[in-house]
Amino acid sequence: MNQLKPKLVNYPDWDRKEQIKRNRSALAILEQRRQKRSQITDEQDQEISQCLLNFQTAIDNARPLGSKLYSLG
Repeated sequence: MNQLKPKLVNYPDWDRKEQIKRNRSALAILEQRRQKRSQITDEQDQEISQCLLNFQTAIDNARPLGSKLYSLG
């Protein structure tokens, strides 16, 4: 917290406990995602990676040369 103190000069009313309270629902969602991700098998992980690669290829194929998002073409 001491390292953060100088950066909070512009936010004198910042309260760490209040911020954690406000972020509680987001933290719960992240924890659910983390738990779900930890249960994925290697086979499912490879399938997800392949789907992402297919998506990236489809997006790049629809874009003109020099405007690709995922490849160098």
